[in-house]
Amino acid sequence: MQVAEGANAASKPKFIQLNREQSYWGEIDFESLIEADHPARAIWALTGRLDLGSFEEGIRSREGTAGAPRHSPQLLVSVWVYAYSQGIASARALERMMSYEPGLRWLCADDPINYHTLSNFRSSQKEKLNDLFAKVLAVMDEEGLIDLGTLMQDGTKMRAVASKSSFHREGTLRDKCEQARALVEELEKQSEKESGENEEKRRTVARRRAAQVRLQRMESSLEELKVRQDSVAPGKRDQVRVSESEPEARKMLQTDGGFAPSYNVQITTEAKSKMMVGIGVVNKVNDTHQLVPALDRVREQYGAQPEQMVADGGYATRENVEATASRQKDQ
Repeated sequence: MQVAEGANAASKPKFIQLNREQSYWGEIDFESLIEADHPARAIWALTGRLDLGSFEEGIRSREGTAGAPRHSPQLLVSVWVYAYSQGIASARALERMMSYEPGLRWLCADDPINYHTLSNFRSSQKEKLNDLFAKVLAVMDEEGLIDLGTLMQDGTKMRAVASKSSFHREGTLRDKCEQARALVEELEKQSEKESGENEEKRRTVARRRAAQVRLQRMESSLEELKVRQDSVAPGKRDQVRVSESEPEARKMLQTDGGFAPSYNVQITTEAKSKMMVGIGVVNKVNDTHQLVPALDRVREQYGAQPEQMVADGGYATRENVEATASRQKDQ
């Protein structure tokens, strides 16, 4: 490579310097973030025609009175419907995506919604949202935006909060349960001796409440252990382990080849836009026998009978095939 005339051959090349710590002020045209036929626009227009008055009943902050404003039900419903259309069911993932995903940026006008708000809205309005989603999907099906005639089914492993070390055999679980029960009794006696309302009494009450919750989990673990022991051969029952913190969690094979406490999340999507139309969570280590329950969820939720379902070999048991064929024949 030739060096430019007058340049010092021993000096370093001159490059443009980048400064990622600098602040930047720029104009954003929200209308240009997404195209005119973007799904976010269609969902916003559709939810704007729905009667969402029932979602406003529990809102205490009212115009003309004190209180911080709340996100509108139309916005929260639109965000969740759009999220499901993109295959997203996690409130935390939604909050992260709001900083860069065009459809979410447009819906929220670049003002991200806290994941607590998203999660609380979905859990507190579960029944209303289920009915509303069914109506929205029915309209979208009629308009040809989705295809409920062809559904796809698959499962994915979701790690539990419980650690591997929380799994114990029956003897250890019973010892821990007795210890938890003794602690609850001790704190109840201590609470009865303490009079009045003071900081020490409040701490004792809080400790007793936490101990009661732990005892309930331990008792649930023993109940789950009995169920699992009944499902294995008598010679293997003493080897069965259950988590003391999450009784329903089971150790499952992960994509990295290791095992971890997990749940099996069953996801049903429609074929055209890949929008999620059904979600189920089980503690089965594989997908066997999960096809028919997925079909039942779709039929119950939307009153739709798909013409075909696409699934991998993990669902292809004789019971699944025969049961699915029988249900379709009955229709």
